[in-house]
Amino acid sequence: AALQAEEYKGYLNFATKGIMERRRQGVQAPGRLGWPPAEDLFAVCRLPALLFAFRENVEAPVAECEWSDQIWEALEPYPRELSRVFLPPDAAPKATRTCEELGVDLCGGVTCWVIQNSEKKTGKALKACALALAGAQDLGKENLDLKNKAASKRLLRCSAANSTQLSLPQAAMESASIQYATEISFATCSFLATLAQRLMHSNATARPELQVLMREVADGMQMRGSRIIKAALDAVDQKLAEVEEHGARWSSDPVEVDDLAIRSFKVGKDDAVQFLPYPCPHGNCDYWDHEGKASPTLPGLVAVLYLFLRYAEKPMEHVLAVNALLGGDTAAR
Repeated sequence: AALQAEEYKGYLNFATKGIMERRRQGVQAPGRLGWPPAEDLFAVCRLPALLFAFRENVEAPVAECEWSDQIWEALEPYPRELSRVFLPPDAAPKATRTCEELGVDLCGGVTCWVIQNSEKKTGKALKACALALAGAQDLGKENLDLKNKAASKRLLRCSAANSTQLSLPQAAMESASIQYATEISFATCSFLATLAQRLMHSNATARPELQVLMREVADGMQMRGSRIIKAALDAVDQKLAEVEEHGARWSSDPVEVDDLAIRSFKVGKDDAVQFLPYPCPHGNCDYWDHEGKASPTLPGLVAVLYLFLRYAEKPMEHVLAVNALLGGDTAAR
């Protein structure tokens, strides 16, 4: 219970508070999209300015982060509504890498504990881990169940934060956290920041080249963020193939084809974007429909990726015109 503290000690704005309250009530956004508590792509809108500020081309160094020694205390965790617990196998390495990617201004360390009765059931003590808030305090011995052997390490500093290629994603995530301190927002910011920087120094223009570049960026992310982004890329690739094969039968207007395309996805289990065929083969596909043209984070990201790849070899003016004609939250895209 101590590791699922109800009070968020970070920057508590109305957006984050709305997400937490609805998720406590069992409403899992963006599993059911709509206005708050769904994260919004507008949290990423400071990225172009950050990209300009971090525009130097610097080779990405190996990340070197300094951690404290293990301490027998439980640090204030991210609320479960914002960051899920890391489960075995390899809970500690996965939590550690995620914390290092977020950086010291978003992650204060990692707390791990033995899962109750795991040794009795499996023959070995299995551990789960949680990310701690930046500047997290000890929850106190009165809240710590010593039988579960909870222990923590604090993230002290990362030399990688001095490099352009690694500090741009961190700056984008920190900027987004002012509105949405969630896994989906962090994954989207990290991916788009790294991709934008790679594109500035790449000659890739054809769709296949861009798809390879996007996969490389997603592969370099920490596991949870990588899974979220790869699911979106998979779904977009399938939709592009469907549009090329069947889109002309949907409408003679290419913009209407794009409209139907970006509306015919859904978010499934574990925040994974899913491709759905259009038209629906069985009458009820549970598309995210008009949310595909709005600005919740995942639908907004999918629309950006779809349009960017669909018109990869067209002039940018053409892509912007299609974006405007589609309507919805054009500015966010």
